Amino acid sequence: MKSQKNIPGEPRWTRKLFFSLLIFVSLIVLAELIITGAAINDHYRRSRPSFLVQEDVIFLHRVRANLDIEAPRYAHLQLNLQKTLSKTVADYFHVYTNSLGLREKNDVPHPNEQAEYRIICYGDSVTFGWGSNYDEAYPHLLQKELGTHYTFPIRVINAGQPGFSSYQSVLFYKEVLAPLKPDLVISAFGHNDHHLGIKGYQSAREKFVENTTGLGKWRMILRGFNTFLLWERLVTAVTGRVRFLLNPGQLDDLDGPGSLVEYEENMSQLALEISRQGALNLFLTQPMSIHDSVYDRYNETLRALCATQKLPLVDLVPPFDRALSELTTPPTAITPPPNFLFWDNVHPTAVGNALIANEICDYLHTGKLDLTLAQK
Repeated sequence: MKSQKNIPGEPRWTRKLFFSLLIFVSLIVLAELIITGAAINDHYRRSRPSFLVQEDVIFLHRVRANLDIEAPRYAHLQLNLQKTLSKTVADYFHVYTNSLGLREKNDVPHPNEQAEYRIICYGDSVTFGWGSNYDEAYPHLLQKELGTHYTFPIRVINAGQPGFSSYQSVLFYKEVLAPLKPDLVISAFGHNDHHLGIKGYQSAREKFVENTTGLGKWRMILRGFNTFLLWERLVTAVTGRVRFLLNPGQLDDLDGPGSLVEYEENMSQLALEISRQGALNLFLTQPMSIHDSVYDRYNETLRALCATQKLPLVDLVPPFDRALSELTTPPTAITPPPNFLFWDNVHPTAVGNALIANEICDYLHTGKLDLTLAQK
């Protein structure tokens, strides 16, 4: 019996290539099913970039939606989240978020059709209230205090996004917050522009563009597949270890400054966007328990911008400095809280958040901003 000949026009190598690709794809699908079924990446996905924040192809990252968790306050607990849930309750703070990833118990009706004055508190983890329960974060305290001074209804919304830089702030405001139709936006950014020295970024925009366009965007999309994510985790672990062995002092450069020029441009653009959407704007400087020359330059840049463009500003640094000077225990950058104002060097405690709320209220009571329903 004669062997079957190749079909004319169909070279043998094309059939081999087809079957090779079929086998490869089948193995990938099988690996995906096995890794997914074994839940190998599940804890990693919940804890990276953090248990509160997930990657996002539009904003680089954002707070996870619909959370209702006890979040570890300190870094040593974050590394072992599953193993430490039985630790002291004082080491955790409760977090819930709505469908937009805002730190609110319920979704905010939008557009704003109710007869209420709507204030959005916008910023990074300080605004979010890292380390503090919902009723201890400054937006909630501000809501309570304003409610005792005004006869019309006021809704204060906590739109803090941990890890956000000034560059992300403009994008997120335009896409997510502007549709909520706020009457006043209180904004505080700068801490995460300072930390751009990690991996050598020179500006917030550089970090954002590198990780949300081209190969960076594709990597983020492919991480949705468990096979790729596991492979990337293994490669990162090996290459990271090699880099550390070759350069053990690399961790000394994690706090390199970003671009002050770009920070000024971003904050100016944010103010412009808020105004364009019909809302009032109020900026806040960001205090720390210990003065840092780089942080100070960001606050100085914001003060200069507000003075030049006549933008409203509440400078929180002087009142925090006064409060810190009155403490009997000298502030340090260690945990547990070095004083009654900060959980660490950056994030205020309930007492610190109350100070922020009081300073904002004092400013609003001066009448420099038209906090009335007539504005609507």
